[in-house]
Amino acid sequence: MFKVMRKSMANRIALLISVIFTLTLVLIGILSVNSTYQEILDNKIKETALKAESISKDVKSIFENARTVTRQLALHPEVEAYLKTAVSRETIKDNPYYEATLKTLLKIKESSSIYFLAWVANEKANFYLDSMGVIPDQTYDVKKRPWYNVGMNAAESAFTPPYVEWGTGRVVISCIKPMREGSAVYGFVVMDIVLENIPSIFQKAQINDSDKSFLVTASGDYIYHDQAEKIMKANINDTTDALYPYVKWINETSTGLKKVQYEGKHYYLESYQVDENGWKVINLIDEGRIQAELKSIVLTIIGFLTLIFLATLLAVYFTVRKTMEPYQEVLLFAGDIASGEFTKNIPDDYLEREDEMGELSRSFQIIIDAFRNENIILEERIAEKNQELENQYAFILETEKAASLGTLVAGVAHEINTPVGVSLTTASYLKKMNDEYRKMLADGSMNKENLKELMSVIDESVRLLNNNLERAANLVKNFKQLAVDQSSGSLARFDLKENIDGVVISLFHEYKNLPVTIENHCPNYLFLNTFPGATSQIITNLIMNSLHHGLKDRLSGDKLAGKIDIFAIQKEDWIHLIYADNGKGISKENLKKMYDPFFTTNRVNGNSGLGMHIVLSLVTQKLKGNIHCESEVGEGVKFTIEFPMELERKANE
Repeated sequence: MFKVMRKSMANRIALLISVIFTLTLVLIGILSVNSTYQEILDNKIKETALKAESISKDVKSIFENARTVTRQLALHPEVEAYLKTAVSRETIKDNPYYEATLKTLLKIKESSSIYFLAWVANEKANFYLDSMGVIPDQTYDVKKRPWYNVGMNAAESAFTPPYVEWGTGRVVISCIKPMREGSAVYGFVVMDIVLENIPSIFQKAQINDSDKSFLVTASGDYIYHDQAEKIMKANINDTTDALYPYVKWINETSTGLKKVQYEGKHYYLESYQVDENGWKVINLIDEGRIQAELKSIVLTIIGFLTLIFLATLLAVYFTVRKTMEPYQEVLLFAGDIASGEFTKNIPDDYLEREDEMGELSRSFQIIIDAFRNENIILEERIAEKNQELENQYAFILETEKAASLGTLVAGVAHEINTPVGVSLTTASYLKKMNDEYRKMLADGSMNKENLKELMSVIDESVRLLNNNLERAANLVKNFKQLAVDQSSGSLARFDLKENIDGVVISLFHEYKNLPVTIENHCPNYLFLNTFPGATSQIITNLIMNSLHHGLKDRLSGDKLAGKIDIFAIQKEDWIHLIYADNGKGISKENLKKMYDPFFTTNRVNGNSGLGMHIVLSLVTQKLKGNIHCESEVGEGVKFTIEFPMELERKANE
């Protein structure tokens, strides 16, 4: 049997699968614990839901009884007549319906232990009369009582929020019904419910002493709390309240349980709405109680699974160890091949095996031999192709630089045409005027006024000629220096601001008809000893990128004007050159590929995709610095280029 096992990897794999199957059964056992745990939670949800339903029914019963009694009180003809005729403080007790109304109030109040007071009130006499015969003094103001607006706005009977009763100072909830004649309110009939009855409802529905229950109003005041001093004196919306972190979840009246921490203990929280006034029952189920129920089940399952795990672990360990020994050797040879080492061969012991490992070893040896032969041929071909690519890449870079210089030439030539044209026109006009006045001089018709006019024309013409020829000379001088810098690539001392100004002037033809401004904020007389051609090439490529990519959409239609800002900050011996535009920005995906050769988002318009790669090469290789780009879509772009102010000639030769 062992000989068969040794010759067949399939048998060993079958053994391993049987072990894995055992582990799968263990996993099912673990999942069953979770299922049991969830079942217990579901039972607790049902249990507390029944508790909340019981509380809700009792609370609703109190409210419905109060509403029914209030309606009955409103139907008494003596009460109705009393409220209509008690129109002043003098008629409150002298009213013929006073005694009948007082008896009716007392009778209704004594009809149930849940009622605190029954009373009537009206606005004309500015009073109330309750079942205890209490009538307030002249300081009483109906309109300022908490129940007044509720009563005035109620169509039928309505409940007030909890408030402090005028005479006794006890916290009550009133069921109030307005008495109307037509649309006018002539009085109110009211039934007060004292909140001391609420705790008995919760105590009757209590399931377990370790759980907690609360009743809160729509505004968050506690109607019931296990700490009596907090009733109507604490609010769930108060940031210091222990339930405040869970207010949002409670207000959503979410179904199910939420794990919370209350006064240092862990609970599961439930929330239920109990009536139309927005009151809520909040239940906290002690997590420890649930854990205790699970403990005995979990301990049994864990003990059983531990035995299976240990047995399975030993089986897998020894089986895998024995099975994987030959493969480890083959993996070592695979690593050697991956690293380019083709001189080693599979040991003869593995090549002579009769099982699947032997077949694998022999196949692997054939692959090694094939790789060894092909590798020699591939290395020769790769070397040839690499040389071809390097030559082509160098040619493309030079072509791109030449194209950039060509753009400068075309732009400067276009700009020179304007001042030269004005100069030619002025010279022609001056010649024409000279001929006319020469003729006048010859025939003797010239006078002093004619001579003054000629002198004035000559002055204006000379001024125009000087201005335009000076402008043309500056353009030529600027371009000459820029062209020399870019073509020679020499190390030189130069003023950074003047260098960048030269680039901006030379590219003026690219943006002069567009709503875009370029501002050079570099300080004056900031001299560098590095490569002026590299800095001008970098700024040229960045500006062209902004015009062709970043500001393309902004420069057409009714878009906002484009803006490019260039700053330079000296930090010790380094320059921090900052270039920013307010264009459409660059996506995160394109930021990662921006410097890759031939990457472009505008290839359809002939872009080569080498502009930013050239910028990277110039910054890192020519200027010995680094470049960093920050951008978000729709937020423009910002390049920070850092490079030393002084470069030694020998380091760049």
